[in-house]
Amino acid sequence: MITAMRLALMAVALGSSALPAQDAVPIPDTMHFCAQHCVTFAREADGRLYNYTNLLYQHDVKRVFEIQHFTPDSVVIRRTDYGSNPGAAVYTGRMESGNNGVHGQGWRITWGSALNDLPGSDAERDSIAAAKEDARPVEDRAVEFIQRSGGRNLLTERIFRLHDAIGAANDDCYRHEKSCRERDQLQNELAESTGNLLEEIDGMTHARQALNDRCNQGEQAACTNRDLVDSWILADRQAQFSGILH
Repeated sequence: MITAMRLALMAVALGSSALPAQDAVPIPDTMHFCAQHCVTFAREADGRLYNYTNLLYQHDVKRVFEIQHFTPDSVVIRRTDYGSNPGAAVYTGRMESGNNGVHGQGWRITWGSALNDLPGSDAERDSIAAAKEDARPVEDRAVEFIQRSGGRNLLTERIFRLHDAIGAANDDCYRHEKSCRERDQLQNELAESTGNLLEEIDGMTHARQALNDRCNQGEQAACTNRDLVDSWILADRQAQFSGILH
């Protein structure tokens, strides 16, 4: 006969087993990781995820993700790096993005439907950043470029210095063969810098036109920025024709 005590114990046991346990999330086949650099980890036969990307000055690199706990409330991933840059770290946190990501101080990991919320490499990261930058109006980028330079046009300064150096090397070329070689090298550098200058003039000219249109529509800030770009173009033009003056 089943006693009342045994029935009570069975009820407790059944009740506890009916409580929803925190289910583990399946380990993904691919993860994107970003901190200072971005890399992709792929799952291999032993259940761990690996990355073999050699970053700058690295060789024989192998990075290993060993997932020790993987539930919505608790993620624990042990990372071990081998090769030219050995090291170890442990990433912990709670899942986010519908249980498809986790982040901590200065790092983030994504997988599943959120995998491509992070780039899978530095090249992809830089490409995305460049695309976002290029999507901005050319006049806004031009004004920001000038403001960040503090008003100092390093490209035109370099061209003027190259012209002076070429002139000095050319004067000495008749006496020293080394000066002739230096002159030729400087001329190659000048040609490259002049090409960059022409590209800059073209971009600034387009920016100036856009700012002038906005100025004519009554945008006072655009008028101020147009004058700023005008001054920059003037300096570029002076550098462009400096070769005629030397």
